Amino acid sequence: MISNLTNLLNDQKVLVLGEADTHIPIMQKTDELHIEFFRSLVNNAVQSDTDIVIFDRLHYTQAYRAKASASEYSEIDNLLVRHDNLVAYLQVDESAIAERVRLAAEHRDKTWGDYVQTKGKTFDEIAEYYIAQQRSQLKQISQTKLVTQVFNTTQHNYQDIAVQIINNWYKKLN
Repeated sequence: MISNLTNLLNDQKVLVLGEADTHIPIMQKTDELHIEFFRSLVNNAVQSDTDIVIFDRLHYTQAYRAKASASEYSEIDNLLVRHDNLVAYLQVDESAIAERVRLAAEHRDKTWGDYVQTKGKTFDEIAEYYIAQQRSQLKQISQTKLVTQVFNTTQHNYQDIAVQIINNWYKKLN
């Protein structure tokens, strides 16, 4: 998805902060909010010499892991709301999540497979974890001040979604 967006934004300077920047550094500390971590990440990103910043998984993943409410991350939302922003949430039909997990286990590296097995013993158990996470995150984004849009990616229509994001959000800013 990110590569689809960056390809469409080829005339812009884009900073992408992926999982390695936004999720992996705090992955082992699931019960903490990490407000300072996210504050620093956002402040550094918006001060960078770029036109657009794309965060892959910012604070909503950690909110679920820490069992935190939307209000506990209001400081991060307040930082982001000062800038033209969009939370593009990529949703998958719940009935397709177990199959997505199974396919990802086949294509991603062993480290990811080991990690995902901490969520359950079977693909169905792991899917239940991710279904609960998706429900929680959708609730979180419904309570934020940030501009949000939910995109259903069950059919893997990433290029179409990227075009929608550019046409519906980014082009309105320019």
